[in-house]
Amino acid sequence: MCELLKNHYQFNLADTLSKAIIPFALLSNVETGEIVHACFGEVFRGDAQGQITFSIVRQLAEKMKAKNYHVSPNAVQIFLDLPLHEALVEGDELGVKSHKKRHLSEVDKILAESEGPDPAVYKAFQKDSLQEVLLTYFRILKLPRNEKLIHVVLEGLAKFGHLLNSHIIGDLLELLKSVLQQELPIESVLKCVLASLRLLQIASSVISTDDSLFLSRLYATRFDYLLPCNYPLIPDFLECIDVRISLFSYLQIGFLQRKELLHERVAAYIKALTTLSLQLPTKYAMACISLSHSLMNRYPMYSSLIENEEGRRISGQFQLQKDVPEHVNGHAATLWECCLLRDHYDGNVVKAVKEFGEKRSRGRDEMWKEMLKKDFGHKIFSIKSVTKAKERKQGSEEEEEEEDIDELIDDAFGSDSEEDQEWSVCLN
Repeated sequence: MCELLKNHYQFNLADTLSKAIIPFALLSNVETGEIVHACFGEVFRGDAQGQITFSIVRQLAEKMKAKNYHVSPNAVQIFLDLPLHEALVEGDELGVKSHKKRHLSEVDKILAESEGPDPAVYKAFQKDSLQEVLLTYFRILKLPRNEKLIHVVLEGLAKFGHLLNSHIIGDLLELLKSVLQQELPIESVLKCVLASLRLLQIASSVISTDDSLFLSRLYATRFDYLLPCNYPLIPDFLECIDVRISLFSYLQIGFLQRKELLHERVAAYIKALTTLSLQLPTKYAMACISLSHSLMNRYPMYSSLIENEEGRRISGQFQLQKDVPEHVNGHAATLWECCLLRDHYDGNVVKAVKEFGEKRSRGRDEMWKEMLKKDFGHKIFSIKSVTKAKERKQGSEEEEEEEDIDELIDDAFGSDSEEDQEWSVCLN
């Protein structure tokens, strides 16, 4: 059935075929879900009129609602393949369908297909498809237990957020605040913060919302990335351009593109980034250092953080253990990590730290993105270096063995100096 729908989605019975296929998308079987996912994705990309796309989205949303959203994440992930481009204008509300779609007779449909797709009808189907997706996302976020689906929903909101109007964005931000107050895994926290900051960026001129909760939750996760199991999440903390690559991107949106933030947050995040760079692998350490440099170039008042405490006026003490950036007293911090990083085993890190105090260079804000694409491992752990290290280790072990044998002989028979002393005593 999937092959028939992919090859003939303009077929008169395509709606019936999709209705028969959709129950398989809700199954927990991964292999079956992937087949249905690939089928619907190909139909979405090839549908020029938008009618069959809207039909699949509507039926899928109805089936999920009937099951009270006890479905696999793969089913919700199907929405991510939708090629939605039509934004909701001010006044559009969720649950209100567009009225530009015409109810045509069979003869009119044949004539319309011969004339080609109607742009107005296509836009109407696009808006209705987006509304169905958003209604599904809202209902999932309001569920008391949505741990399995929240990650996919937040990824979808980050992808389709630029298509929403200010009214829907305002309601969505309030809902995301309530979601962040729950106990969430670190990956879901990152996705939630990413979606929220992107929505704030879109409607910053219309909506006035306190974003302290989003940035505080992000700051509270700073030390979780020191665990090797969370290394794959570091690009999520560093990117913010693509949904799948998200860790430091939230900082890019939250600071480098927003001037009205409190200065305490900036100092706290600069200190956190330099602390992370001291304990992360080279690639991520370089990205942290470069982003810290970007923040300091954007806010020159914090260049004093790299100076000695004796030449500064400091009020209070830096509170490393607190998880709210406004409460850590970032102005009292000192970037002593830079002194340790000057002795880093990788010369690239040493060079980056030495540039910390230099003036802003062109493209500095984007440099940290390039650091994530580089591979620094082969320069340090090459075959030659490993071979030389093994040779040095073997040489040192042989020397230790010789020293141990000499000590055993000395203990058993006495050293030459002791024998000389005894002979001299006897002669005298």
